[in-house]
Amino acid sequence: MPAMTDTQARIGRRAEGTRRVGRATAWIAAAATVLATAFRIVLATGTSDARTDSGASTSTESGSTADDSLQAPDSAPRQGSGSAHTGSGGS
Repeated sequence: MPAMTDTQARIGRRAEGTRRVGRATAWIAAAATVLATAFRIVLATGTSDARTDSGASTSTESGSTADDSLQAPDSAPRQGSGSAHTGSGGS
């Protein structure tokens, strides 16, 4: 068998490197898909548990619950007499 020339050796190494990159890319894509699916399952399970276990009242019979931290304003906001434009300092 004749000896490989330097050019043929480089081509062979390049081809092997390309195959390795292809395999690594395939494995990374598969792992990302598995992880995304796992996160999706965990998050879907976690949000459904939070909704069912919270025990928060959704009825509006009394208008508010003891847990409410937001409160309606006493009066509606009004437009002030000043200018709404502010300068940025640029031209």
